[in-house]
Amino acid sequence: MKKPSLMDRLRLKKATRNSVVGVGWYDENNWERVKLAATDSEIFETSYSEWLEIALAALSDIRKTGINAVQFYIVADELITWCQVNEKPNNAVYRAEFVAEKLPLKLN
Repeated sequence: MKKPSLMDRLRLKKATRNSVVGVGWYDENNWERVKLAATDSEIFETSYSEWLEIALAALSDIRKTGINAVQFYIVADELITWCQVNEKPNNAVYRAEFVAEKLPLKLN
């Protein structure tokens, strides 16, 4: 496979810098409620404070790469309703899809 040209790599880098990526974020109450309703609750940290520490470090790491990552606060009732309406389980894949779908609405 042919290696992308320098111009193609620079265009991709610029596009990445200009894009916004949503990172699912919670306050303590919503974190607890989402965890209780999740089909993959075993992957959640044992406490909100543990999750927050890991999430802050991950957000920092993402931003260091030049990606414009923003916190998208997930409201448990909205997520759970979205999952039901779309017939999706409340799991990591669909929580990410929820954020990706809702983020542009928040940014406008």
